[in-house]
Amino acid sequence: MHIRPMLALAAAAGLAHAADPLAPRPNGPMPAPPARHLIDNATVHAAPGQAPRVLDVLIENGRIARIAETIEHGTARVWNAEGHHLYAGFIDAYVPVAAPEINSDAPGAHWSALITPQRDALAGAGLPAGDAEKLRALGFTAAGIAPDSGIFRGRGAVVSAAEPYADPALGKPPVYRAGATQHLGFETANWRTGSYPTSHMGVIAMMRQTFIDAANRAASVPHADANCLDAIDAEGTIVYDTSWELESLLADKVASEFGHANVVIVGSGSEYKRLDALAEAGRAMIVPLVFPAAPDVWSVGAADATSLEDLKSWESAPANAKWLAEKGLSVSLTSSKLPRSQKFHANIAKAVDAGLTAEQALAMLTTNPAELLGVSDVMGTVEEGKVANFVIASAPLFHGSDAKGDNKAQILSVWVDGRHHKINDAKSTPLDGTWTVNIVGTAFTLTMKIDGTKVTSVEEDVETKARKVSIKDNRISFVVDDQDDQGTGSYLLSGVLGPDGVIRGTGVAPDQSVYEWTAQRAEPAAEEPAKAVPSDDFPADKQADADEPDNDGKPAKAPPAMPAGAPFGAYTVETMPEQKTYLLTNATVWTQSDRGIIENGWVLVRDGKISQLGSGAVPEIAAEVIDLNGKHVTPGLIDAHSHTGLFRLGVNESGQAVTAEVRIADSVDPGHINWYRQLA
Repeated sequence: MHIRPMLALAAAAGLAHAADPLAPRPNGPMPAPPARHLIDNATVHAAPGQAPRVLDVLIENGRIARIAETIEHGTARVWNAEGHHLYAGFIDAYVPVAAPEINSDAPGAHWSALITPQRDALAGAGLPAGDAEKLRALGFTAAGIAPDSGIFRGRGAVVSAAEPYADPALGKPPVYRAGATQHLGFETANWRTGSYPTSHMGVIAMMRQTFIDAANRAASVPHADANCLDAIDAEGTIVYDTSWELESLLADKVASEFGHANVVIVGSGSEYKRLDALAEAGRAMIVPLVFPAAPDVWSVGAADATSLEDLKSWESAPANAKWLAEKGLSVSLTSSKLPRSQKFHANIAKAVDAGLTAEQALAMLTTNPAELLGVSDVMGTVEEGKVANFVIASAPLFHGSDAKGDNKAQILSVWVDGRHHKINDAKSTPLDGTWTVNIVGTAFTLTMKIDGTKVTSVEEDVETKARKVSIKDNRISFVVDDQDDQGTGSYLLSGVLGPDGVIRGTGVAPDQSVYEWTAQRAEPAAEEPAKAVPSDDFPADKQADADEPDNDGKPAKAPPAMPAGAPFGAYTVETMPEQKTYLLTNATVWTQSDRGIIENGWVLVRDGKISQLGSGAVPEIAAEVIDLNGKHVTPGLIDAHSHTGLFRLGVNESGQAVTAEVRIADSVDPGHINWYRQLA
């Protein structure tokens, strides 16, 4: 009997105070329930492809109770979200967590410690509080957790990213769906332990053998004994964690061999190297935003050591998710596998620069992972009846890296299960923008640009960055270095933004003289979005307008072109070479068959294969004739033992004395240049 645990989403899923029979008994006054909240006047991005609308959202008992243009708050606590943008809570579809190991002496345990399909991500701490906090800071409100090690790693679950309750009697943050996924990985044993498998191809053999054993057991009569193989569900969602794009294709190869339809591949970020093959496989992808560092080409030696593949990888990686989606695959984004030197939202901005649309990015963080994990009925969009999981941002999300000023969004808070979690204070940026500065009593003017804590003065098209910038609330001070006929001097300016929208202040010139200055905005402020009622026939003139990022009028950098052909890198062939018809004549042909050696022979090659061969008169056929002038033709030589073109180290399987089950083809890179160099 297959084990299909389906815990989760009880009728009270998402309820902040649902009774938990496993929690400690209350010992004191009953805590005040959050009950009802009203998020007022938010610009709501309900789902990918839907125009944003200014709406009120009512939360009751952890669920979205009502969405409308205007809602009377009644007893609800009101949260003013005017000017803020509300999205469905993000879902990280793949978050590895530590899960308890299986005792080798436990009933039904596999002989290999790497085969633990019965392990459960919920058996231990689940999603650690520290990891949940990091996810919330990125906008994630739910996570698909998975055991983090092994070949058959065990069962995953979809859990809340909420902060643990201060009162343990309230229980733990909810599990939305237990047993949602089964996880596999390409992990080898340690060579020093002598355990099997020690090689990549041994891992593939172990996967295949385990699936065969599980299928044979499932097909036989019912069993009374415990066996970990019973935890393998061939009809369930099977997730493969990969480290190379070729491993993704191997995962598809194993899944296809056993007829597994519900397969998800956690990629490595380098899938752009095999787009066509992955598109043909058609598997859903969970993609990390892992981008190579910019190659060092700032010296002759460094530039010479940088390969074209390195350069193309640096250019192509930000477009990886976009290209996979354009190939028709379901793509979800994950924050896992991200190097410490890289930031998730900064890399999303780079992906947008590379052509990813805001709609695609939102889908990859909401609707796609919700569908993949089987929780789309309760999360992924902002709809009445769904769990109140939201992201609230200061501006529209998913702009490119050139976004400035009011378009530079920050996540202010997330709501998880109807509970508010503060992330950042709203930055007061009343001074951001472009200003015209006038020195009082003179005709002198210049332009001043303020962006956060950056101040730039512009005089006759010459830009000068200010230093010693201090901005607090409506006060500003800075120093500008200016060069004139008398040399370079520093000007100190300080001022205050008044209620009339004018900055007034004083300054000190290099000669210590004091002057007064004023500044007025050189551009109008953006208009507030209009209120709107959510309906399919919503008038276009009342839809909230998400501003486009300001890139100072600079032309947008063209996104990279999608790679065509294979292999990726310097030796790409966009199409297979045309197979011509050849006639080799005047040759001594060593057939290595019962025909022996043919003197004065000829060989006809058609469609890449030997079509005919003989001696004497040659056939009259339309072909490219190659006169060999008595040279010898033999069958191609075969290297019976080669380690050419491997994409994984460690192909010698030392875990067992006899390893006839492993296949070197499972570790071969068909695009490796050494195939062509060694066969040349």
